Amino acid sequence: MMTQSHVAIGLLFAARSGKRAAIAGAIFGGVTPDFGMVPMMLVSYFLLGQDMGQIWETTYYSVPWWTIDQITNSAPLYTILLTAALLAGRRVTHWWPGFLSAFALTGLLHVAFDFLTHASDGHIHFWPLSDFIFASPVSYWESDHFGQVFGLLEALGGLGAAVVLWRVYRGWQVRTFAGLLALLSVAGLTILTLFAVGFWDQPANSNP
Repeated sequence: MMTQSHVAIGLLFAARSGKRAAIAGAIFGGVTPDFGMVPMMLVSYFLLGQDMGQIWETTYYSVPWWTIDQITNSAPLYTILLTAALLAGRRVTHWWPGFLSAFALTGLLHVAFDFLTHASDGHIHFWPLSDFIFASPVSYWESDHFGQVFGLLEALGGLGAAVVLWRVYRGWQVRTFAGLLALLSVAGLTILTLFAVGFWDQPANSNP
């Protein structure tokens, strides 16, 4: 799934608490599993002059990026953090247990959805216990694995989530995100429509 979708899911869960720490934790938890991809793409594309094919087929699986990816996508790690946060929340009234629990829960949800929506480009979700990579029959982007269908559902879900977030939250930060989520969802729907009518041909090997 796209990063903004993970953040939206986390914010929907955090809305129940209404606390800033939980909201911030949900945002960071939604972004963290994909964190390493941003510097990887910036360094590889702008400094090393690599094209997107080389970045996703070679660089992504090299050190240090693959190591970072294993850590930030580790379900056991997020489970430990969530357990620690819940235990701490029973003993202290500080802000950080709420932040950490929202962060870890959203990170776990991110990992779970990625586990189910990556076909040929799965993550190692059980580091450091196992290097197993699950090849899901469904992909959020690969057309050979229902990518266009899932992309349509994700875009429609993004629009729905944007509406809910706008209604639930009053702060400008989350409402700004809701607006961006709506724009990205509309853009996704437009691109998928162009693919469906044959205006564009989807590249064989490109990870959006």
